[in-house]
Amino acid sequence: KVLTTVAKSEGVEQLIEFVQPALPMILWNWHEKTSSLASFPWGLLGYGSDVQFYSAHLQVVLPVLVHRRDSTALQQIAAIVGQPISALFEACYPELLGSVLPCFADENQQETATTIISSIEQYLGDEKVRSLLVKKMADVITCVISNLHDPENLKSLFGGELLELPEPTKLMFPARLVLGGIHYIQENSPKSDVPLWIYISQEKPRLTQKVLLKLYTKVHKAKLPE
Repeated sequence: KVLTTVAKSEGVEQLIEFVQPALPMILWNWHEKTSSLASFPWGLLGYGSDVQFYSAHLQVVLPVLVHRRDSTALQQIAAIVGQPISALFEACYPELLGSVLPCFADENQQETATTIISSIEQYLGDEKVRSLLVKKMADVITCVISNLHDPENLKSLFGGELLELPEPTKLMFPARLVLGGIHYIQENSPKSDVPLWIYISQEKPRLTQKVLLKLYTKVHKAKLPE
């Protein structure tokens, strides 16, 4: 009730819209403390069943479970929503890669990133993973950039006075790692020897527009200024 009241005071009618920006952090911390999402109180967010909740938020739930290496929960959710894990991974491919590619730029996280990519390949196959990167490149780039959280450099990156940012999730990264994620995409593009922006402008001229539009839409739909 308190959260609902606060949400309405901010002009947000649906509680889930108010909680949405923090949902990755909430789910991560919940899983970290309970080692499961089975007891997560999705009903408080206005959902009538676990099927409704997981179907609506697979793009948030799957990266958390994959990074937490909870294969049991993945199987349970696949059963709940009535789809194989491979189908879920394909549907959430941009979000999964957006949460792991920056890790390759951090030597302390490279082993984890390699393990996660291997688990994705286990369900989708190497060839499928590579083809989806090209097919969904705009979405992958958008997800990588959307996971930027760099308070120390944000003012120099964007200029102007910025509001205090909320606490980052475990799946958000400073600018240098985000750029590392973009570099990974370049290295695995059909023309890895060509800078990504040149490849995009020559081979996929509308992709830049799609990325910018997706990022603008994310910002425009945000319910809170942060």
